[in-house]
Order: sequence, then structure tokens, then C-alpha cells
Amino acid sequence: MAGKSKASISKNTELHIEDVIAQGAIAFGQGAGSMNISRGAGRLLRKFFDARFEHHLRDWNKNRLGILAYARGLGWYAAVVAQTNKRVDIGKGDTREAIMGFPCPIVPQLLDQKGPDL
Repeated sequence: MAGKSKASISKNTELHIEDVIAQGAIAFGQGAGSMNISRGAGRLLRKFFDARFEHHLRDWNKNRLGILAYARGLGWYAAVVAQTNKRVDIGKGDTREAIMGFPCPIVPQLLDQKGPDL
């Protein structure tokens, strides 16, 4: 990450991209339920969130519920992919498949933005 992006939410609070990514990761874990999440999956998720969430810092209060619901859905989808393959760990490939196969209906521009190759 080149620099730490932040946006002012109110007079007393600044929101940093790290805070948003952490919230997204927690939501992904909520969606994944009792499944283990591999380090590779976590790294891919961070790369994906870092490239896309930064664009939403200024409008975080407006879009956060939709974005976090999407992150939960990604966790659920990745868990289903892993379970279908009889695994209890969500791997990088499961996460990639979830990202590619689960569009964001609430904030569709999340997938339209340029991001890292997955």
C-alpha cells in the first residue's frame, strides 16, 4: 500500500483504509461460519478489499451496510465452495471463486473498479 488513505467521517473521527479492511475481513469470517480461513485466502481477500474499498472511504457511512453484507456473502460463498469439495478450510482458490462468482448487487461498482489480478 503506497500511503495510508483516510477520510473524515465526523469532526472527531477519521476512518482509515485499514479499519475498513478489518471490518470487511470480520464480515467475511461471519459469512464463513465455522470454516477455517487459510492465510492465502486472507491475503487474497485483503488484496481485493484494499483495491476496492478505498474508493468508498468518503461514502462509508452511506455504503457500509451493503459492502459488509457483500463481504459476508463472499465468506458464505467461499465456505460453500470449500464444503462442496469436502474441505473444512477455505483456501485461496475458494476465495477467488467466490469473488469471481458472487456479484455485489448492493454496490455493483465494487467489481467494476480496477483491482489486482486475482
